[in-house]
Amino acid sequence: MTQTLEEIQQRLQSIRGLGEIVSGMRALAAMRNQQAQSRLAGTRAYVEILRHGLIRALDLMPDADDRRINQPADQPRALLAFCAEYGFAGGFTRRIVETIAASPHDLLWIVGRRGLLLCEEEKLAVDWSAPMATQAEAIIDTVQRVAGELHRRYSARAVGRLDLIFARREGLGFVLRQRSLLPITLTPARDNKAYPPLLNETPEALIAALIEEYLFAEIVHAASESFFSENTARLMTMDAARRNIDEKIETLSMEERRVRQEETTIELFDVMTGVAAAAARH
Repeated sequence: MTQTLEEIQQRLQSIRGLGEIVSGMRALAAMRNQQAQSRLAGTRAYVEILRHGLIRALDLMPDADDRRINQPADQPRALLAFCAEYGFAGGFTRRIVETIAASPHDLLWIVGRRGLLLCEEEKLAVDWSAPMATQAEAIIDTVQRVAGELHRRYSARAVGRLDLIFARREGLGFVLRQRSLLPITLTPARDNKAYPPLLNETPEALIAALIEEYLFAEIVHAASESFFSENTARLMTMDAARRNIDEKIETLSMEERRVRQEETTIELFDVMTGVAAAAARH
């Protein structure tokens, strides 16, 4: 069905408006992407510092082994997945939910409203959920909610194992990482050549504090990686949408020119026909 010039112009106006929205979303995703990327080196370094510190602290215990810092193996296994809070990120969250469905777990913890909705669609029982950060500055607040729930469950011996699922940027896309956070499998270094540190705490209290901070740091880093990957995926999605919009605008602009030319030709033909008719009468 041939569209009128007015209809084409209305569609062009609507698509250009959509293009402005997409460009705004792209700019926001790019900004958040840069914010997250700037934090990753710091969170990664902090995890390694705490890992090393915890290993050194275990050396202070004469009979230290990894059983000292973990719950019994028969405690429930929780799966913590970092998803997106909102959509427009391509298949980012759906890929995570597909991985969840294929992963063994007793309890499912979801961070991100979009992930929660997709889990409900897939009939996956979610035991606990929290919103995902939508700004890099809010990642700590998100992880504090996770850490609080983990501490409550762990203290009550309601969870003994914890697996993480999160996205990690790789090349122009992302890959999904699945790793075990609990039980902690650190082994004492037994470095007898090193000088023992000066302590103001008992080794037991020091190890307990380091474990808590180490787990927090690991979850912060996973959340930061996921946030970075999510906004990379959203940036690529907006780029693809922008290209489609540009192609559509080009197609409609050509159609607009064609229809305008046809209408002009018809108007000229009508004028010429009228002139010829008037000349014939005279």
